[in-house]
Amino acid sequence: MSIPTDMHLAGLSSAESLLVAAGRDRRPGSPLNRPPVLASNFVLGTERAYARNDGTPTWEALEEIVGVLEAGESVAFASGMAGVAAVFDQLKAGSRIVLPDDCYQGVAGLAEAGRQKGLWSVSRLAADDTDGWIKAAADSDLLWLESPTNPLLVVADLRAICSASRKSSALLAVDNTFATSLNQRPLDLGADVSFQSATKFVGGHSDLLAGLVTVRRHARRARVVPRGARCAHPGAQARARPGQCHDPRGTSEFAPGCRVHALSRPAYSPDALDRTRPVEGLRHHNLI
Repeated sequence: MSIPTDMHLAGLSSAESLLVAAGRDRRPGSPLNRPPVLASNFVLGTERAYARNDGTPTWEALEEIVGVLEAGESVAFASGMAGVAAVFDQLKAGSRIVLPDDCYQGVAGLAEAGRQKGLWSVSRLAADDTDGWIKAAADSDLLWLESPTNPLLVVADLRAICSASRKSSALLAVDNTFATSLNQRPLDLGADVSFQSATKFVGGHSDLLAGLVTVRRHARRARVVPRGARCAHPGAQARARPGQCHDPRGTSEFAPGCRVHALSRPAYSPDALDRTRPVEGLRHHNLI
């Protein structure tokens, strides 16, 4: 059962308004905030039968909030690294991965572990080596960018890199954790995947774990997570098969944090921008 909010969101343009309005059940008598739905299975008769495969209303409320901000379709995972693993899970054996040389250690560790098993090759480039990324895009299977990077806050020229020609089967993913969807929307710049560790700014209180993967096209979303009978793609079990599902209690606590997320932006954005001034020669037009 979907949350019927499209008509209520259509006239809203500011991030602050969208944060407050998205992810609500607008039917009369429904709770204003989506409560945790503590169910593993559901009465047959709709596309929702089993939570691990088909999702829950609790997860979908959080996914709608972030999806609206990112201008795509979001999927919630049990942790940030669970979301990263779901993206890497789309790769075939022998794939070529390119990572920034300054990169979140969990992502670098996952990539290195796969390399040691012979699953793929890994190359590293400086995040601000725009020409290098454009060249690598031609024959890479996964371009994994961070902008700003973690921990050095190097800013990549996402518009130029995302505009580069790449294979039709390739994925270009941007870790949007530090910029957040309030400041940057990678999908609008041409990325295939926008990722956020919701543990950081989306949660905001160091008490919850979650990851959010947002894509532009439903076909790519189906590769990351199934939605009942609607998704028959062979890669659709990336969340369901390994059980990377988020706890509904924790998910229900994320939504209130999302709704006040914009209030914290004045506190962290000036500091981050100040730290990126050494690379101000880059075209930072992708940062709002």
